Parts: sequence; C-alpha cells; structure tokens
Amino acid sequence: MTIPGTSSRDVIAEAQSMRPDVKIILTSAYSREMATQAVDSPLVKEFIRKPFPLDDMVALLRDTLAS
Repeated sequence: MTIPGTSSRDVIAEAQSMRPDVKIILTSAYSREMATQAVDSPLVKEFIRKPFPLDDMVALLRDTLAS
C-alpha cells in the first residue's frame, strides 16, 4: 500500500496505462478496510494482510489469475 517515492495510486495508474487488463493484489499491514479505502480502484482484485504465509499468497495468486 505504501511505496517509497511514489503513491500507490500513481503505481496503479501507470500499471493500468501499460496493461489495462492488469489484476492487482494489494498487500499491507493495515486492515483490509483501511487499505481498500486508501487505494480505491477496480483493478485491485484481492487483498492479503501482512505478514502472510507463503502458501496463502500462492493460493491467492492462482485464484486471481484463474478469474
């Protein structure tokens, strides 16, 4: 959610301009509610809270790519 040197919204906008079909998984130590309010974009398909088990991220990636 936070990226040194730029905003998450700018990164999402740039990703969308490069790949309009991009699917974004947002990760943060903040709660889902706080993170999705701060980064409100239809490109954000999923959220996973840090810290997370690697197996959970792998499953989320598979599900997101399959949808």
